[in-house]
Amino acid sequence: MSDPLDFVNNVTPSSDQSAWLALESNPKVFNEFAKKVGLADRFEFVDYYGLGILKQPAHAFLLLFPCSDNLFDYRQKQEDALQEIPDYLERSKHLCFVKQVQGFGNACGTIACLHVCLNTHGAMDETTPLGSFRESSNSSTPQERGELLHQLDAFKCVSDTAAVSSDAQTACPDRDGVELDHHFVAFIWDAQTERVIELDGTKFGPIDHGPSSLEDFEEKTWVVIQKNFLLVEPDSLEFSLMALTYKEES
Repeated sequence: MSDPLDFVNNVTPSSDQSAWLALESNPKVFNEFAKKVGLADRFEFVDYYGLGILKQPAHAFLLLFPCSDNLFDYRQKQEDALQEIPDYLERSKHLCFVKQVQGFGNACGTIACLHVCLNTHGAMDETTPLGSFRESSNSSTPQERGELLHQLDAFKCVSDTAAVSSDAQTACPDRDGVELDHHFVAFIWDAQTERVIELDGTKFGPIDHGPSSLEDFEEKTWVVIQKNFLLVEPDSLEFSLMALTYKEES
């Protein structure tokens, strides 16, 4: 049996440089991708409908939001202000942040999913493709991680397979079609610093939303999402949210 680390440790440039397919905002689709690259069995993505509904604690969230002018302007001003803070990114250097480099196409869902899996405490181990990618890119820059990921046929193949899964409820957009008008962003509970962290591969780095325990991570993240997304576009219904949580005991 081949070593699951081989495709990372012995990476060669992909002969297929086509754009990655978009993942539907659907827990079954995300679980199919995540499980095949190394998400631990005890975790799963589920639809999130609001506070107090989850039976297990949330460890991370995936938000799909519309790419409206209001949200673009709001997020750009937020990013500009954070970049003025000296050494802002130093506090998050321990995280595995991946830039969404040119050529990925509509891969924001895949990258958001990987951000969750790579940075959630206990969500993977070193014998999986996820663990190998994290270990081999530990000293890399976010740009270098993005370029490495873009070359990895194994990740792309699994992502594309999930994108056209029979569990998907909508037709997968064309690979080389127009850019989609929605975007995924990840929110994780950083166990090392005990803070709510936003991870978006199109941004300059992780965004720190303040302290949190695991017990109040869900509530604090919900407040962040309301303030920075829902209230910026209060008339839009084009949001969806998934949570990473422990599987319910049968």
